[in-house]
Amino acid sequence: MFDQPNEYSFVQRERGIPNIDPYVCQYVYKFFVRSETSRFKYIVVIKDHENDLYSIDYYFKTKSPRKYRIASNQYKAHKVIGTALRIMTDFRLQRGESAIFGMIAAEGIEELEPFDQEKRFRVYKNLFARTINPNLNKVMIVPEIRAIFIYPKQRENEREEIIKRYESVFATLYG
Repeated sequence: MFDQPNEYSFVQRERGIPNIDPYVCQYVYKFFVRSETSRFKYIVVIKDHENDLYSIDYYFKTKSPRKYRIASNQYKAHKVIGTALRIMTDFRLQRGESAIFGMIAAEGIEELEPFDQEKRFRVYKNLFARTINPNLNKVMIVPEIRAIFIYPKQRENEREEIIKRYESVFATLYG
């Protein structure tokens, strides 16, 4: 079904600046995706927002300020997302099973359709559905805020609270 996720390495842990950064600390990881002709470096950043609330960002290393919106055109989304999910899973094992992860699905540079009809959205939705263990975790997609949440099944009753908490986190991070 999927190739194995790539090897990754921990780069650093950075503490957030109190009253400035909307997170306690962030954890930075890196991995490489190779093709026949090139090698792309990807960065994964997990931000700790306290109370088992984490945001996860990943992008290929570029100097562009629109790094989240650029497609690498490597057609290796399964490798990239699979590796980001492996990092998230390993991180959750270290922190505890009740951790909730949220991410904003950045709008592609050339995407003009509504979010739930974009190619990027369809790829994310299919990859998460095939990768996340439905016996342990739930995937919740909220198109209105372009958010994807992965949370433990035992926290299903907190859906609305999760959305509200993340809306404020995402507004602070990306707003």
